[in-house]
Amino acid sequence: MKDYDVYIFDFDGTLVDSEASLLSVFQAGFEAIGRTTNAEEVSKYIHVSLLQCMEMNHIEGPDAQIFMDKIIEALDYPQSIAMISFFPDVKETIETLLSKGKKIGIGSNNVVGHMRLVLEGLKGLHYFQTLVGSDRVEHTKPAPDIMELACLDLGAPCNEKAVYVGDSLQDVETGLAAKADGILVDRENAHPDFEGIKISSLKELLC
Repeated sequence: MKDYDVYIFDFDGTLVDSEASLLSVFQAGFEAIGRTTNAEEVSKYIHVSLLQCMEMNHIEGPDAQIFMDKIIEALDYPQSIAMISFFPDVKETIETLLSKGKKIGIGSNNVVGHMRLVLEGLKGLHYFQTLVGSDRVEHTKPAPDIMELACLDLGAPCNEKAVYVGDSLQDVETGLAAKADGILVDRENAHPDFEGIKISSLKELLC
C-alpha cells in the first residue's frame, strides 16, 4: 500500500458504524413531512448529502426545511448516538498512522457538531486534527471542497501524497476531484468490479 502524508477519512460507514442509528433518524425526518421510508432506502441515503437525498425524493419548498431541521435534530438524540460505534479496524489503524507522524482528519457530508458529539462519546475526538462537514463547505461530495478544506486545515498540499478514504464510490471521486488519491473501503465486497484502489479493512492502509 502506498504511503501517504495525509489521510482524510469519511465518517459514516468508514470510521463509525451508524447505519442502525440512521434508520430512525431518516424515519423521523420523513415522518415530519408526512412520508415514510425503510431500511433499504436509508442504506442509500447514508452515502449522499441531505440535499441529494431531498433531490432523490423531490422534497421541496417548506418541506425541505422541515425535513433538514428534523434530521439534524434526530442525529443528536441520545438514543441515536448510543447506537454508533467505531468499526473494529479503526483504533489500531489511526493510532499507528499517528505514531508515524501522519496528518489525520475527517471529511464528511455529515455536520461537524454531530461528528464531534459522536467522537466525544467514543473517546476518539483526539485522533483527528480536523473535522470538515457539509456545514463548512459550499459543495458537498463528490465535489473536491471537503478534501481541499481538510488539507488546508492541516497545512498540507492536496496532491498525490494525500488520500481520501471512504466506503462509497463518490468518496473515491472526491479524492480524485481534489487531485489527491481515493481509496474505497469495501468491507463486504459490495463493489467487486471496482478497478481503483480497494481495501476490505482499514488495517490494509498500514501494509
